[in-house]
Amino acid sequence: MIDRKTIEDLIKMMVEHEIVELDVADGEQSVTIRRAGAFSAPQVTATPAIAAAPSPLQPAAASGGPAVEAPKHVGGEGQFIRSPMVGTFYSRPNPDAEPFVSAGGKVSDSTVVCLIEAMKVFNEIKAECRGTVAEILVNDGDAVEYGQPLFRLK
Repeated sequence: MIDRKTIEDLIKMMVEHEIVELDVADGEQSVTIRRAGAFSAPQVTATPAIAAAPSPLQPAAASGGPAVEAPKHVGGEGQFIRSPMVGTFYSRPNPDAEPFVSAGGKVSDSTVVCLIEAMKVFNEIKAECRGTVAEILVNDGDAVEYGQPLFRLK
């Protein structure tokens, strides 16, 4: 059993080291501690077992996970490419390069659409679907949450 003292120590460590998300497992129990923003209090979620994450394009509720509500400004029809993790969004491989994709650009399953930096690791995010980019819903350097819509495709 993960005790309260351990959780409190983990929260203090997260605040001290500016960690955004932390997963800890002890046997069949696991705890995920996630900070919603840089200055907000951490949230703790305990689960009896680790479940597979839904696809970035699949609504979390359909896969048995917690429902992720799209931000209010996201509108229009189409398919969304969602963030598979918490981190910082980057639309280009480096500040001098062209963006991976632009509005009106076509994407396929293997098209890299952005980078998400999490814990000093840059993760390439692929479209995992086909379509035309209708909207880019986040800006370079924005903090993104798990399941947050990043792109709207038509």
